[in-house]
Amino acid sequence: MIKEDEHRVRLIRRAYVPRGDDDELLHIFGEDVSDLIRTIDHNLVSGPADPGLFQRTLSYNRIPASILPEWRRHSAIKSQQLLESLDHWLGPKDLDASSATPEAGDTEVRTGIGIFYFEETVPKPATQEGRHDEPE
Repeated sequence: MIKEDEHRVRLIRRAYVPRGDDDELLHIFGEDVSDLIRTIDHNLVSGPADPGLFQRTLSYNRIPASILPEWRRHSAIKSQQLLESLDHWLGPKDLDASSATPEAGDTEVRTGIGIFYFEETVPKPATQEGRHDEPE
């Protein structure tokens, strides 16, 4: 991001990820966690007439670690493409980015989609000889 003047900035990348600014990173990460918790809470308490908010996870438990570099690249590219496609649709509807005005009585809402990557090592199952849960 490059500051053009006191009222305008110009993006030099499609995504804004602050580097070296711990306060801003903590703010963004805290907002991400808060958004996910609100979505989970909404889905837990929503009634039959409410379809709930979109919440999905893709996960596998037995992926070889050797493919992780390729998977990280692939998932990052596809995730960025999805976010850009959604931004292309939603961005022009943002009241700050358009000349549109809300209809009388319409409420302004903060909305979005969050995507995050995760990985963790899966513990190896205990072998028959190493099991300690059976009586001797």
